[in-house]
Amino acid sequence: MLWPRLESGIAHFFRVVQGLSAAPVQVTGLVILYEAFPPGQRGLILGLYLLAGSLGPTIGPTLGGYLVQEYSWRAMFYLSLPTAVLSLILTPIVLPKLAKPPRPAIDAWGLVSMAIWVVALLLAVSQGQRYGWDATSIRSLFAIAGVFFVVFLLLELLQQHPFVDLRLYGSGRFVVASLASLLFDAVFNSANLLVAFMLQQAFLYTPLQAGLMMAPGAVVMGVVGVGAGRLADLMNPRGLIVFGFVLQALAMYYLAGTSLDTSVGWFTVCIILYRLSLSFVQSPLTGIVLKSVPPERLSMGSGLDGIHRGFGSAFGTALGSMLVERRLMAHATALGEAHELLDSSVSEVTGAVTETLMQAGIGRSEARGQALAALGSYLRQTAQVAAYQDTFMVLCGITLFALVPALFARAPRESIADTPREHGNQRSA
Repeated sequence: MLWPRLESGIAHFFRVVQGLSAAPVQVTGLVILYEAFPPGQRGLILGLYLLAGSLGPTIGPTLGGYLVQEYSWRAMFYLSLPTAVLSLILTPIVLPKLAKPPRPAIDAWGLVSMAIWVVALLLAVSQGQRYGWDATSIRSLFAIAGVFFVVFLLLELLQQHPFVDLRLYGSGRFVVASLASLLFDAVFNSANLLVAFMLQQAFLYTPLQAGLMMAPGAVVMGVVGVGAGRLADLMNPRGLIVFGFVLQALAMYYLAGTSLDTSVGWFTVCIILYRLSLSFVQSPLTGIVLKSVPPERLSMGSGLDGIHRGFGSAFGTALGSMLVERRLMAHATALGEAHELLDSSVSEVTGAVTETLMQAGIGRSEARGQALAALGSYLRQTAQVAAYQDTFMVLCGITLFALVPALFARAPRESIADTPREHGNQRSA
């Protein structure tokens, strides 16, 4: 019993290390690109950023599914090594070396208190379903998160140069856009996890087959994201954002209507639809968030946007997993009670399957065992599909609720000096 717990702890530790290293890269890269281009091209560059990011969801599930199926789940962690080494070599060569302005000393107490409450909260949310929400360890993590969150707020409000500038939340545009972003990412990442599990658990596809079904959606997401980013430069991005939320709600509704008879083609269409929603939301909404903060606080705004999306992802996946498990238990119980009431029908079906197998040359005892196993497998699949249907319907409701902040998300008007024409004149001069 000791070794599995130790192995699980080591895995979680390195997941934390992975997150600590990936988060600054994502935030810093976004800020570098955003600052390098004039306002009239920032939507396009955010779309290209999404296109580059779509390569992972395109290649990862397919190649990872193959490695898991043919070798071991450990093999898929080697996928990131070549790109990590290449990035390490190219970064000092490609990125310009700019003089850094003087910065105040880092708020160490703010950093430490934030790290404690964020890590405690994310651990509680991610492990609550596994150990039970009423477990002492989970309750303790929530308590630690609550206490240090209050400490963090007090420290940041009293600091002259806080680690997190809470004054940014005084901007209604920033708060509304961040809330819409958090809710969208909660549903999107929950759907990512649930679709992969549903295809393998309820519909019995192999990891490779599931990866191949999810790959087209990632390709469409990246390609369309470039066009949507460019449109965000030319028109009011609110329309694109609302359209993306509507697409996501439709995708969740259609996924809630899947059954054991659903074809591979329709599954692929549903996956493409919810992945496509990200194309219309990611670039315009990120642009609104970044435009809502002062230029000198751009890095801070991007970092907070990443935190909001991370919280949304964590809460979304935890909520989705919890709903599936609870609805699975409810549907399995209901099916069991229904078949107890219809015991004669079950006996007739089992007897008919047994007779068919016996005609194929299988002994009565073995045939009856296979018939009962087939019936049990069918009931489990039925309960699993029903549980996923209920969960996707809840995600559809969350998306519709998120339409409210999405409708109010709008970027501040840019000054004449920041228009694309002005930047064009400056370049031509």
